[in-house]
Amino acid sequence: MTKPAPHDRYLEETDDHDTLLSAKRFVRIFRELGDPFAVRRIPVRSSGIHCLRECPRKFLFRYRCGLRLKGERAFALDVGTVFHNIMAHLHYVGPPHDIDTALAATSTWVQEKSVGFQALADDTGLMPDGTPIEKLIQETERSYSLARVMAQVSVDYLFGGVFKGWKPFLIEQPIEVKLDEITAPVRCKPDIVLQSEENPADLMLVDHKTCSGNSAQRAAVVLYETQPALERLVAEAAFPEHTVKFFVHNIVVKTGLRYPAKKYPTWEDYLTAVRDDYEARLTKDPDNPPFLQALTATIGAILPRELFTNLTEASAACQGNPDPSRYYRNSSACFGRFGRSPCPYLELCRSGAHLWPEILERRFTTSFREDDEEADTLLAAPAGKETAQ
Repeated sequence: MTKPAPHDRYLEETDDHDTLLSAKRFVRIFRELGDPFAVRRIPVRSSGIHCLRECPRKFLFRYRCGLRLKGERAFALDVGTVFHNIMAHLHYVGPPHDIDTALAATSTWVQEKSVGFQALADDTGLMPDGTPIEKLIQETERSYSLARVMAQVSVDYLFGGVFKGWKPFLIEQPIEVKLDEITAPVRCKPDIVLQSEENPADLMLVDHKTCSGNSAQRAAVVLYETQPALERLVAEAAFPEHTVKFFVHNIVVKTGLRYPAKKYPTWEDYLTAVRDDYEARLTKDPDNPPFLQALTATIGAILPRELFTNLTEASAACQGNPDPSRYYRNSSACFGRFGRSPCPYLELCRSGAHLWPEILERRFTTSFREDDEEADTLLAAPAGKETAQ
């Protein structure tokens, strides 16, 4: 199959005849599953832009149709989710950053995840893909333990630093704006927006990151990622009286120590071991610290040509006719990096349309990120601030 040019790849016809459906037929299949909003227009966001680059067909299924695997889980994603939630509460309660309060606010996460797994498991305790539910609950507990210990140690290393002299402006609040020349609305959800105490017109965007590799290399990614530029654009459009001066990557490298373990009979033993491990890492390789606050000044045009092009392309994909024949399937992305992690939508792409209702009913549920954000917003905005629309 010849790949169309990037600027129009999701509008091109393909030779993938198994999924050449009319838009009317496509919409009807999803409506037959009982969700009249299963195909809908969505706002542009940085994650959608990245997915569109990877595979427009995957973008269609995930973002336009909201298809998510039943019982979807990923250890790294779970760790990041819990870590972000704890950090959000830490910022909310403010100095001295009461870790006990933050942990109490997120302590029900494991139970809620377990209840969700149980609802999907059959009478023998197996998930739809055959995974034992006990294994998933153990992984969930391990995710929480890892996120919790990283957050606790973060209080020692990260708070203060570049955050001194800044106060919360928005915490985990979605911001959505309409920009000139961009058809679809543009949306982002910064982890936190801070306001300068010295100059209240100045803002700082913060992005919490957990990683398993080199913190300095992870920090360098901010220089060419879409997310910082998009969040800056949206924040300044939503709050024109303010200027985004800095973007911060608040990076924590994951510890390799696991809990529970025989050598850590108590949580305090584990916490001490992790702190000692981070200290040893810092001493051994100070140029690659396990904790890093990467501060980047925001300079240059607020809407450079590359970002404008990305937004224009994504806007067309977010608002266009949801016909799979018009969203190119990138076959090189079907099995992820190094041939691992097959795309969850591969079965749909390789099946005839007449099999789609059965596949959708068996494997997928419908969930849109925008709905999740509205339902799961953890924190009220600081005084006088509401979700920007």
